[in-house]
Amino acid sequence: MRVMDERMSRIHVAVLGGGPAGLAAAIALRQRGCRVALYDGQRPPIDKACGEGLMPEAVRLLRALGVSLGKQDGAPMTGISFHDAHASASAAFGESLPGNESGLAVRRTLLQSRMAARAAAMGIDLRWGAVVQTRKGGGFRSAGEVIHADFFVIADGLCSTLAAACGFRERNCYSTRYASRQQFRRAPCSNHVAVYWGSGEQIYVTPLGDDEVGVALLTSRRGRRLSDALPDFPAVAKWIAGAESTSSMRGAVTKTRSLREVIRGNVAVLGDASGSVDAVTGEGLLSALRQAHALADAIDAGEPERYQAAHRRISQGPLRMARLLLLLGRFLWLKQLFVATMAKRPESFDALLRVHLAEQSWGSFVRSEATALVSGRRERAPWRLFAMGAYRERGL
Repeated sequence: MRVMDERMSRIHVAVLGGGPAGLAAAIALRQRGCRVALYDGQRPPIDKACGEGLMPEAVRLLRALGVSLGKQDGAPMTGISFHDAHASASAAFGESLPGNESGLAVRRTLLQSRMAARAAAMGIDLRWGAVVQTRKGGGFRSAGEVIHADFFVIADGLCSTLAAACGFRERNCYSTRYASRQQFRRAPCSNHVAVYWGSGEQIYVTPLGDDEVGVALLTSRRGRRLSDALPDFPAVAKWIAGAESTSSMRGAVTKTRSLREVIRGNVAVLGDASGSVDAVTGEGLLSALRQAHALADAIDAGEPERYQAAHRRISQGPLRMARLLLLLGRFLWLKQLFVATMAKRPESFDALLRVHLAEQSWGSFVRSEATALVSGRRERAPWRLFAMGAYRERGL
């Protein structure tokens, strides 16, 4: 007990942002013996326009933080399906997952409330309704008082004014798109997240329970909302026609971007404030949870600079997947070819999902597909065209 007390008095961390990313960092740091104070200008429950799906690894990482969610909290999420006007392809989460565990679709407000309750139970100093600002000459203040801490974690979201004021700058921004989301009283068709591909935009449908679904639009057209896009997605429009809305429509910006650095002195950025991927990947929260554990380990080891390399490793896969999916959305012919090929070759879609879940590397995926193509087990023309389109994007 004395060792823990000494350790807790050694370092004090201020987390600036009380969404799932900030709460995950606060809880992970507290688990490692740090004294933690968390600041957010809003009060729980804090909502956000998102698809509300947790990948299987995200469920496990939340459990490691002491936040357990079950079927009573949402709906099991067992795979992904892609649909366009001509074909459909689906893939289930791999058999290699521990206990063949599924993901979970859960309302963001419930998730944030559960994480906030866990943080309060651990003795984290929660300062809800506390707006944070930067100070001239460095540091932060709230309600006119200086925030004293040994280390600061900025986790205030995509358009982080705190990160910008502290000198964190973008290295690349591959895309900016717009999201809107609404929930409906409707029994899900399946436990898969269904992604419907249109012309330069997607609608994805997430099961939230036995009688509720979340429907979200991702588009490059600013100002376009879910209700505007539904006529262009007749299958989705017909399916939710007459369904009662269980929430108001919420909008947000979604970007695929990276920063030049994620740690500067005693300040680190985490979650969307540290870089982000397009929401169509479903990777945002999973990446934030991975980052929270990595940052807490680095601070606990007394080597916070290790977080830079860890963040880079965590971000590589999601960035590549985001660029691939954005490429599909940019070229109608390529999207149609991809979905048609995946429908005919479900084993390839399964393999791509394993890459998405970090169960298989991009290198091994490319090698296995190339080997199969050469040996004649794939239709050569579709894959050749797909490879040509991917090559044009550069960097995939």
